[in-house]
Amino acid sequence: MKFIIVMWLSNFIDLLFYVLYISIILVIIRSWIFFPVPRVLAKIWCFIEDLADWYLSLFRKYIPPLMAGSLALDLSPILGILVLELVRSFLKNLIWIL
Repeated sequence: MKFIIVMWLSNFIDLLFYVLYISIILVIIRSWIFFPVPRVLAKIWCFIEDLADWYLSLFRKYIPPLMAGSLALDLSPILGILVLELVRSFLKNLIWIL
């Protein structure tokens, strides 16, 4: 029984973190390539942007964008994804140890 609960928690953690990964990647792609969002998907897209921006704003406070002339390079998604992976690995190891 304990094994089933641990597997379920491990899969649930993976799902939550993968949703955040995908939202960050989609927001990055949308910042590079503009594409109109259909009205039907506008609320879903707003949720994706809010989710990614909420998380990345934690890193944007401390890491300003790199300026190269009129071009700005935001490094917060790189650090955000690295921290996300570290936290996911830590939580999964903690679940399996307990």
